[in-house]
Amino acid sequence: MKKITLTIVLISCASIIFAQENAVVSNEQPKKIEFPKNEIALSVGDNMFHTQIWEYGDPKGFGSYSLSYHYRIKKWLWCGAYVNVFPTEERRYKYGGGYSYYNSTKISVAPSLRFSYFNRPIVNIYSAASVGWGMSINENDKSNLNVFFQVTFFGVSIGKKFFGGAEVGIGYKGLFCANFGYRF
Repeated sequence: MKKITLTIVLISCASIIFAQENAVVSNEQPKKIEFPKNEIALSVGDNMFHTQIWEYGDPKGFGSYSLSYHYRIKKWLWCGAYVNVFPTEERRYKYGGGYSYYNSTKISVAPSLRFSYFNRPIVNIYSAASVGWGMSINENDKSNLNVFFQVTFFGVSIGKKFFGGAEVGIGYKGLFCANFGYRF
């Protein structure tokens, strides 16, 4: 009986030693996920909010187009800038009745801050804010300077290097915006 007990104890000890041999403790740090630092994107937005704020009469817009560059300062913080173009056809009421039609183009430049609160290599969910100056140029050679802003309540981008996405916000890019771009 003593020999069987001793054999079982030795086999148990040997199996514990071999089991721990595979679980070697290492001083290696887990691999950090490297996120791209730069991003260039093109955006196309609707004109619902844009036309209601800066136009008089009955504007008919064609959409809002933006080119942006952002640089990742931290994993969750981006800073960058937008250049936005918004062409419209505007109808203004004349004194004494009738309408006057002319084409107008709004061009704006705005610095931007973007806060990513869900960061994965393929999916980013974020909010953003930007305020800048813009100029309204129309056929009558009249131009004026305006303050333009954009607040993005919810934005999502899907893709690693090349990405596509959508935003919901209020401002010069419109209420709804679709974008695509490249990260490097």
